[in-house]
Amino acid sequence: MDIYVASQLFKPFFYIVGDEYKKIKSELVSEDFYFLRLSDFCEEDTVPDFDKFIDSLKNVPRNTVVLGVGEYLSFEGDDKFSKLNELKDIDLIDRKVIFLLRGNGIGNYAKKMIASDLRLERQIFISKNCNSFINFVFSNRDIDIFRELKGFKNSLYSLENGQDDIFANTDISFPKSRFAIRTISNSYDAIKYKKYLDFDIDEKSGTPENWNKFLSDLNSCDGVKNLFEKYFDVFNINAIYQNITNADEYKNWLYFLYLKSLNAKISISDRYLSKVIEISNTLNEFQDNILNYIIEIPIDDPNFKKHYNNRKLLVQQFNNNVSDFVKKCRVNIAENINKLTDNTLIEKEEIISYISYYGSKKCNLETIYPDLDKYLKKYNFSCGELKKQSNEDSKKYIDLSNLLTKYFDDYKQQKIKGDFYPDFIKQVEELAIERKYNILSPRDEILNSIEKEDSFLCFVDCLGVEYLSFISEYAYSIGLQVDIKIGRAKLPTITSMNRDFFDNWSEDCKFKENELDNVKHDYKNKYKSKDGSQVPKYLAEELNIIKKIIDEAKNTLNRGNFSKYILASDHGSSRIAVLYKKEEKYETSTQGEHSGRCCKYFPNCDLPFATEENGYIVLADYGRFKGSRSGNLEVHGGASLEEVVVPVIVLSKRDSSLEITLQTDDNKNTVKIKQNKIELKFYVSKPIKEKLNIKYEGNIYGAKKKDENHYSITISGIRRPKEYQFDLYLDNAKYSTFDVKVIRTAIIKEFDL
Repeated sequence: MDIYVASQLFKPFFYIVGDEYKKIKSELVSEDFYFLRLSDFCEEDTVPDFDKFIDSLKNVPRNTVVLGVGEYLSFEGDDKFSKLNELKDIDLIDRKVIFLLRGNGIGNYAKKMIASDLRLERQIFISKNCNSFINFVFSNRDIDIFRELKGFKNSLYSLENGQDDIFANTDISFPKSRFAIRTISNSYDAIKYKKYLDFDIDEKSGTPENWNKFLSDLNSCDGVKNLFEKYFDVFNINAIYQNITNADEYKNWLYFLYLKSLNAKISISDRYLSKVIEISNTLNEFQDNILNYIIEIPIDDPNFKKHYNNRKLLVQQFNNNVSDFVKKCRVNIAENINKLTDNTLIEKEEIISYISYYGSKKCNLETIYPDLDKYLKKYNFSCGELKKQSNEDSKKYIDLSNLLTKYFDDYKQQKIKGDFYPDFIKQVEELAIERKYNILSPRDEILNSIEKEDSFLCFVDCLGVEYLSFISEYAYSIGLQVDIKIGRAKLPTITSMNRDFFDNWSEDCKFKENELDNVKHDYKNKYKSKDGSQVPKYLAEELNIIKKIIDEAKNTLNRGNFSKYILASDHGSSRIAVLYKKEEKYETSTQGEHSGRCCKYFPNCDLPFATEENGYIVLADYGRFKGSRSGNLEVHGGASLEEVVVPVIVLSKRDSSLEITLQTDDNKNTVKIKQNKIELKFYVSKPIKEKLNIKYEGNIYGAKKKDENHYSITISGIRRPKEYQFDLYLDNAKYSTFDVKVIRTAIIKEFDL
């Protein structure tokens, strides 16, 4: 360079350097050179006007060092290196101009220039290591993440000053650049670059608008933690649904990101949700996976139960797309039936359909639909055994209790199958003649025996005894004491003949509930099958209605205005009478009222299963008079057991201070058979006035009192070792249900040695 300065050569000199750029530049400053910057020929965010630059170069006032050309040409790439050929020939008249060049590829290009014309050796100096390692990150100006350096002009100016790391906002792209440039072209790139998120998420997870607003919010909130705290309260699993389905699409998506950020913590307590978050790349995928991922988990997975319970809680409020989930489960229904829940009506109906077709052996009903499980359990009837009666009368009550227990267990099985058993039809026809229900007390007589003061009456139209297992189990589970008495309705079993008990009750202490009756009559044809299926999907709605009635009973009792809440009904109803489709030979003038199960009296009726009561002819089998309108779902008016046997249910608040527990030697509810008997021992936390007893297979087993806190009950007829379930009562009010594992007594033989 010194030789060039001292020479009479007035052409540009190319001084090609690398990382020693700053050192060389400082030496040139000390030589008192004039500095010409290529950046001066840029607008704020444009490439330099090279023609204007060359014109200026021809008129420099004194010896000059030119900065920025090497960097700019490296940005533009190999195609622009030819500019050096144009620059080398500029006539500078009597001045010296040194181009201080740094950039990638310039040294190699200059070597080719010299190789083609050796005279250029006096115009070009190439440092041994002339490659430059400069870090470039360019962001579009509308993203504006590098506010300190805006536009290409300032970027080039910084390079001319010797800066090695350039972070700038510019809209100019350099697709052929010899420099490695990281380009941040959108908000997503900016967020990833600034490492706002500590989890991986694909750009396609959100729309450009989502990412733009997110970046803006991040900048204004100074980070993701502050942003999430601005929008959301502390994470609550019950708030997921509302936070991903509200009207604000951006906020829904933002909550999805919030869950992504929390996934490490969520995985500790909820692996199902954590896995769903992990495999979901978009909000829509998350909404779909939260419902459907359970299908991918085998039911024999050791963690399936935990996954199932976690998911059930998560999707309690999900109503959208549940029908799609149900359809997907049908692909392998034998496996997936146990992945349904009782969260929605459509799932409940699907479970009922499955059991109707396939039975409940492979179905974990207690978990997936506890209410239906309670309904299908056998209810052990007690029809007055606790009264002081003669042995002969007592036997009649016991026989009837056993009859009703088996009858309604069979009835429920047929109802859910949508079919009937020939042996059951034969039994109904026998009972139509015997009418054993007549030994039951009339419903009105039972109600009259209950103290009306402090009692509220709920008249549930069409509540039959088929629901007693469900009612007793559910009422007990929510802390109510249940006292059930079995009575009979007046014939015919129509409301007009069976409402005196309600009409005569005090006006401000009663209510009539019609929903159950409305479902059974299906006035709007909501449940009429289009394909001829007899699956009783309406049973799900029946159980929902009864559940609401019991919940309201608890609320009323908790308010403290009444100590007893009585459920009573006018009559029951029959599903099988609809399924059987038997039409009698008589076509009455009234065209058969009440679906033909009864009609106004007419002379000379010779039907073997009919009876005359209160000016009506009433059918006690499953027939109906010709010309009558067949019911859609269930009918009443006749005298089958399911129509005429009715419950009177007295609900009250259970004494929370009373605790009765089964005591066994191993504390595992295991007892031994001795001579076909078992002895159950109980601890009672405080003295009781009521009689403690167990009802089992139609028999009542009373307790023997040992002292104020200890009782024992011996149950006979236990022959096989297995698990048994017993209902424990205080007088006639159910207190609890418990399981006992019965084992044989070990037989020890002694041998002479």
